[in-house]
Amino acid sequence: NAPLDIAMLAQKTGDPAKGRIAFQKLCFACHKAGDIGIDFGPALTEIGSKLPKSELYLSIVNPNAGVSFGYEGWIFHLKDGNQTAGIIQSEADSEVVIRMVGGVRQTISKKTIKSREKMKVSLMPPGLHLAMKEQELVDLIEFLSGLKKE
Repeated sequence: NAPLDIAMLAQKTGDPAKGRIAFQKLCFACHKAGDIGIDFGPALTEIGSKLPKSELYLSIVNPNAGVSFGYEGWIFHLKDGNQTAGIIQSEADSEVVIRMVGGVRQTISKKTIKSREKMKVSLMPPGLHLAMKEQELVDLIEFLSGLKKE
C-alpha cells in the first residue's frame, strides 16, 4: 500500500452524513462523538475545534504519533500468568481500575499484580483507514472536522 497523501486528502470535501455512518461502523467502539459512541479513547465531540483536517488524518493513519495524556495504555502481568491491558481510570492503595476497549471497566487487586508496563504504542491500532475506501475516509474526516464547540 502506498502511503496516503494527507495534504492532498485534506483538500477534499466529504459528506458528513456518510462520515457519521463510517464513525458508527469503525470508531464508536472506542470514541464518543456527541451522543454516539463509547467512552474509552479520547472524546471527539469537539475535535473539529482542536485539530485541522491534516492532523485528523494523521491521528487515524498513525495513531502512535501522539497518544493523548491520560490515555496511555498499560499492560498488567498478573501472578497467575495472565495479563490484561487498558487505560488506568483510578488507583487506590489496594486496587487499580482500568478501562478496556468497549468501555468495560475492570478492577484489579494489587495483590494479584506481578508487574505493569506502559505500552509503547497507542491502544488504537494502526491501519484502521485500510478498512475504508478513500471516499469513506474523506467523509469520516468531514464529519469529525465538523464537530466543534457550540
